[in-house]
Parts: sequence; C-alpha cells; structure tokens
Amino acid sequence: MSFEIVTKDSFDTPGLPRPPPRQLEKLEKRRKKKRSLLTEEEIREKLERAEARRKKREEERLNKLKEIQRTDALASLENFEVYKKERQEQIQNHKMDVVADNRDKRMRDIKAKLQERERRAAEVRRRRKEALEQGLCTSGIINNEEEYPDSARDNPAFQED
Repeated sequence: MSFEIVTKDSFDTPGLPRPPPRQLEKLEKRRKKKRSLLTEEEIREKLERAEARRKKREEERLNKLKEIQRTDALASLENFEVYKKERQEQIQNHKMDVVADNRDKRMRDIKAKLQERERRAAEVRRRRKEALEQGLCTSGIINNEEEYPDSARDNPAFQED
C-alpha cells in the first residue's frame, strides 16, 4: 500500500489541483458576528425603528389611497360638470328647435289663412261682379248674354226657385 502526502507547498506546483477555498472559516466568522450579544436597550431600539418603518409605510399607503380617491372624486366631479354642461346645451338646443318649429308652424298657418282669405275675397268679388252683371242684365242695361252666355244660369247662388 502506498499513500501520497500532499503539503501546502506542493499546491504551488502546476498541474496539481488547488485546495478548495476556506469557506468554513468565512461562515463561522459571519456566524460569530450575527451572534454578538445585544443588550436589551439595543433590542428595544431595533424594535422601535422597525415599528417606525412599518408605520411610515402604512402612512404612505394610506396617503396614496387618499390621493387616488381624491383624484377619482375630482375626475368624477369634472366628468359630472362636463355632462351637466352638455345636457344644458342639449336642452337649450332642443328648446330653440321647438321655438323655431313653432314659429315656422305659425307662419305657415298665417300664410294659409291669408291665402284662404284671399281666395274667399276673390270668390266674393266674383259673385258680386256676377250679381251686379245679373242685376244689370235683368234690368236691361247690359246684355251679358252675348258676353257671358252661361254665367247666370250656371251659378246656383243666383238661381231663382
């Protein structure tokens, strides 16, 4: 049986593998640092700082929520104002359209009444003229039979029963 003894100096020679780093020592040093004894006062201070950080974070969250709610409320108010203005404009436009339609309707009614009045006046003038001619014809002053041969006979208003 044979054994090979490896010394520290033999690792410096090329070709041989290097030993693993001394991680165990580093880990132990860290462990010792973490295990350092804390006094009661230091523990209390750490807890107070942690509580202060927690409260600060909670305050920041609440402030963010309040800001979001505030902006939502402002946005909804602005949207409501815009909606209200648009609705007022729609109502105003509708009222103006109704007024314009009513005015146009009144103008058409007035024109229709004037046309009917003019038509009736023309009819009355025509009847008067016929009656006048009829009266003059019967009296013998004018002989309309030659000019208007059927005027008196066709008019039912002037027929004698």
